[in-house]
Amino acid sequence: MILSTKHLEILMGCSQKTAQRRAKEIRDHYGIKHVTVYHLAEYLGISPNHVASYWEYEASKPIAGKMVFPQLKTKKDKLGKQK
Repeated sequence: MILSTKHLEILMGCSQKTAQRRAKEIRDHYGIKHVTVYHLAEYLGISPNHVASYWEYEASKPIAGKMVFPQLKTKKDKLGKQK
């Protein structure tokens, strides 16, 4: 599985800029174009199964709790605020 910088950000618990730097370090070290689970696991010194199990755990979390629904404003709401 090819990992994006967003994946690295989630898996490593870092900012986007740090994830980009880590991805560049991994790509330069191994001479590759794309970072995979195996490259990340070797870079971190853990087993690929450990990375995969963490990824499955993150994927099993409900997404609905993280979603923010915007409150729609109607003409009536705008008129009510003007009074």
